[in-house]
Amino acid sequence: INELATRPMRFRSPGPIYRIVWFRPAELSVEPDRSKSKHEAREAWASVSMMPGSFNPSVSIRSMQATALNTARSNQPSVNSRADFSVAYQAGAGVQLNKHWSIESGIGYLSGRSTVESPGSMYNYNSSLVASMAPQLDASTAKNYYVTAVRNSVHPDANAASNYASPSNYDKLGNTVSAYQNYDNRYQQSVTNNFDYVQVPVQVGYQLLPSKRLGLSLLGGFLTNIFVRNTVGNDLVITSKDGVYRPLSVAASMGARFRYRPSQRWSASLAGMYQPSLGLGTRPESQIQSTPTSTGMSFGLDYHF
Repeated sequence: INELATRPMRFRSPGPIYRIVWFRPAELSVEPDRSKSKHEAREAWASVSMMPGSFNPSVSIRSMQATALNTARSNQPSVNSRADFSVAYQAGAGVQLNKHWSIESGIGYLSGRSTVESPGSMYNYNSSLVASMAPQLDASTAKNYYVTAVRNSVHPDANAASNYASPSNYDKLGNTVSAYQNYDNRYQQSVTNNFDYVQVPVQVGYQLLPSKRLGLSLLGGFLTNIFVRNTVGNDLVITSKDGVYRPLSVAASMGARFRYRPSQRWSASLAGMYQPSLGLGTRPESQIQSTPTSTGMSFGLDYHF
């Protein structure tokens, strides 16, 4: 301390002050990531699909038809419809609203086959008798309970073509034969039905497994069926102009879809669908009632934008 006390005091010469400032540059990758996520949430796609399955019109006859029968009998005639092969083709488009929800629509065409078991008449086996009473009608179809109800349901103002039977013909036949004509469940006949519909589906989807490559979604919505025609047997064609079936009917649509996406643009989908009708497919004045139901497995190919 004594030595330091004798040393003169000095001050350093003035000079610049050096400082090191640490800073983080703006993360430019944040904004592109956000815009990319928004783009993926609004992703759209177009698809084509084919759905083989089964179609059942669930046909029944109104009770008023019993007035033309022998109501005293305990064994009342009834019809039973069986599902058969059907195929539906569809082209549509969809939009991914967010990570889980999507909405889609399109247009399709359904060709559904079914078989109706209907009672015949004991007099159907005496074709000469029926032909003598109504030679203009085929004996094998004129004495079928279901076919008779379909023909009688044709509106009188409908344009009768060569493959249609005018209701007036059945009025004449009924006046002559109804007194002793009895349909019997023991004489069953099989009648084929080929239904054709144009379909407009609107459904939403919820993704259970949202992923880029594999995905599983639940689907639900509505299906508008536009009736085109029904071919009964081989020679009876019923269109919307005949007043038997409703031109428009609504069905529910529900199912699950599995999607595999190997690339950014293309994907393949497999979906199981159940589509029950929400109301009658026939008009109130028709003698027949129908509530169609279709089920199937859809195979689709999708292109993502």
